[in-house]
Amino acid sequence: MHYSRREEPFRYTFPEPLECKFQITRINGKTAGSSFGSLRIIDLSWNGAKIATAFDFQHPAHQVELSLFVQIMSEERELSGVVVHQEEAESGYLCGIHLDSDNEIREWVTSELKAYAWQAVKNKKKK
Repeated sequence: MHYSRREEPFRYTFPEPLECKFQITRINGKTAGSSFGSLRIIDLSWNGAKIATAFDFQHPAHQVELSLFVQIMSEERELSGVVVHQEEAESGYLCGIHLDSDNEIREWVTSELKAYAWQAVKNKKKK
């Protein structure tokens, strides 16, 4: 059983969802080479993300593993994860993704989100 980490202290909610692409890599443990789809990251932490997409992963009927191709500030990174939650929304679906993260990914997420937040503060001051 998987428990939610939505309450973890390090979670950044984007003022405007971050556009990125994804690819389904495995369904029920079997390799799946899908084409790219688009999604929007609503929030991001070391261990997970809340996303919005038009794609129905048919969760919980299937265990779906994804590769997210994310560029927050400087470089695009591939983040791997599993869909752990899905609910219908106005324009598609909201999904919770549990990310497979190691120290390198955590450090990248931290530095990119710090730079992103700092840029947002600078832009706000200019207005």
